[in-house]
Amino acid sequence: MTINNPFEVINNYRRSAPVDVAGLIRALGIKLKVARVAENVSGMIELDEDGKYLITINEDDSTTRQRFSMAHELGHYIYHRNKIGKGIADDRMYRSTDIGRYYNNSIGKAEETQANQFAANLLMPMDLIDSLKEKISPDTPDREIAKELAHRLEVSEQAMCIRLNIQYN
Repeated sequence: MTINNPFEVINNYRRSAPVDVAGLIRALGIKLKVARVAENVSGMIELDEDGKYLITINEDDSTTRQRFSMAHELGHYIYHRNKIGKGIADDRMYRSTDIGRYYNNSIGKAEETQANQFAANLLMPMDLIDSLKEKISPDTPDREIAKELAHRLEVSEQAMCIRLNIQYN
């Protein structure tokens, strides 16, 4: 399946909480698998034998981390498809690593940062955050707001604090 404008599909998925990142991946024609992978690998994207992209996520990770890893690998697909080659394996710090089956030296810090930003924007769109915040009492402390939003969007509290520029510790 070829999608002429993947951002149109992405924007449709970003409208409801929590963002259905697994559904989005499949809607874009990418295979998704949650499986046992190398201990230090959070996610991978690779070309399979059919010439289709496959995102594999570590089954041992928490649900919120799995969701972020899915979105991160999708970011590589959207922005770095020309650099994926046979595949990319990302470690716990979301850096391309040789721990998994693939090491891809075409993917550096700039690409990993872009994939992280894509993941944050996908899972925590500011329009959606703003509409959810309207339903929370204005007297609520910032950390409690972050906790509530993280719960609603199925992301970690730490990720939400970073997104909202709130002190986490």
